[in-house]
Order: sequence, then structure tokens, then C-alpha cells
Amino acid sequence: MTLPMYTETMANKEGFTLVEVLMIVAMISVLAVASFSVLTSNVDQDRYDSTLKRMLQIRTAILGDENGGPSGNRFGYLGDIGGYPDIDAGISAILSPPGTLIPWTINTHAKFGSGWNGPYLPDLELFSGSYLKDGWGNDFIYSADTDPITLTSFGADAAPGGSELNSDITLLFPIAMSKTKVHGVIQKSGTPWNGKGVIEINYPDGATGKIIQQTFTIAPGTSGEFRFENIPPGERSVTLYLPDQIAPVAVLGPYLVKINRPQNLIVLGSASNPIDLSASP
Repeated sequence: MTLPMYTETMANKEGFTLVEVLMIVAMISVLAVASFSVLTSNVDQDRYDSTLKRMLQIRTAILGDENGGPSGNRFGYLGDIGGYPDIDAGISAILSPPGTLIPWTINTHAKFGSGWNGPYLPDLELFSGSYLKDGWGNDFIYSADTDPITLTSFGADAAPGGSELNSDITLLFPIAMSKTKVHGVIQKSGTPWNGKGVIEINYPDGATGKIIQQTFTIAPGTSGEFRFENIPPGERSVTLYLPDQIAPVAVLGPYLVKINRPQNLIVLGSASNPIDLSASP
């Protein structure tokens, strides 16, 4: 057996020293920590974005979408029930009906539907109850006993306050948005009507979805003007009783109206849509 010959080249060949090895390990650790930090930040950003998207869809489920939205409901939970989910029901009321709510039903007196008509979130089979949690798996905080009502996620740190991705995300539901004013006028072939009557507006009560009414007595010589307050937005109806509601000689309506602004105007009996006021005293 022939042994390799010792040469000067082999004698000068050296490996890594302990210091060099430690430096390499340290550099690898720093790069790993930096990479993990970037990855964690990206994940938290995705969760933040997902949380905000969910909260906006929950708000739409409650307030509705004038264009119909993905759920196809123009006025949402508020339009069907007449109020926001209460503190006992919470936002889970947009997915399944609390026992206090009536099922959606056409009211024969008012001629429109009210009651729970959900679920109000799209793609329920995919999201279910998990959609009522934020991107970090924590429950949303729904404060129904404040004005405005708030829906909050505490962010990545799951604690109040914070900054950047740890900051709170809060959406507001002002009580005023659920209570509108209605101004109206009755015309006879496009001109002000000065007769006597009682006008009634029908809307859900805000607690159960049952239809309730407000009435306004129209005095002679007031150009047929009437007004109502605290009417929840949605499809509503009005009925005119001539000359009064107790012993009417004529009942006109109900006429369907859309309430969708803080201040709403209703005109009955315009030239393009006349009503029969011949029984008016």
C-alpha cells in the first residue's frame, strides 16, 4: 500500500476556525429572524385586511345595500326588523334569528313584509359563525348599549389601543341612522289639497319586526301637509283615512313608499300619480 506523500500544499490547507463558524451561525440566525419577522408582518397584514373586510360586510348585512348587494337585500336587518340587533342578540342575529323576532311575513294591513329574512351575510355555507370573528380568531366586540353603537376588533394584539397592526378597528352605527324623519304632502291633481284626514304610516317596531303605526291628523287648510319622526329606513306604506280613522267614508292606500334618507319627502296625489279624493269633506 502506498501512502500519500506530504506536500507543502497540504500543510498550508486550513479549515474554518471556531470564530468563523460562530460568525456564520450568527449571520444565519439574524437572517432567519428577519425572514420570520417579515413573514409574521405579512400574515398579520392579511389578517388585518380580512378583519376589515368582514366588518364592512357585517355592517352591510345590518344596514343593507341600496343596490341589493351580494345578499340581495336592499335594507338589510335594519329594514326588516326596524332596528339594530340588541345587546342580547348581538351580531349573530344576522346569521340566525333570535327567539324574540318574528319570521319574515307579508302584513295584510300594511301590504309589505317584515320580520327576520336572513341570513344577511353572503356565502353562509362557507363562513358560518366563524365570520363573526376577526382575522386572529377573536370575537368582534358589538356594543349595542352605546350611541353610536360600535363594532370593534382589537387588532393583532387582541388588546384595546395599540398602533399599526395592533390598533383597534371600529365601525360606527349611529342611532340616528335607524330613525329618519318623513315629511309629506297630499295633492289633488298636482295642487295642494286642503281637506281633512288622518294619515297612517306602517313600519316594523325595531324589537320583534312586528308592524306598528304612527298617525298624523291633517287639519283643513294646511295644504295636506303631514310629518312623522323616528321611522326606520326600508320599504314602508302609508294609508289615508277620510275624514278620520274612527269612521272613515273612504280609505285610500296603503301606498308603498321607500324611506332611505335622514329626511324623506312623500308626495301623494301628484299629477302623474293622482289619488281619488272625491270622498273628501
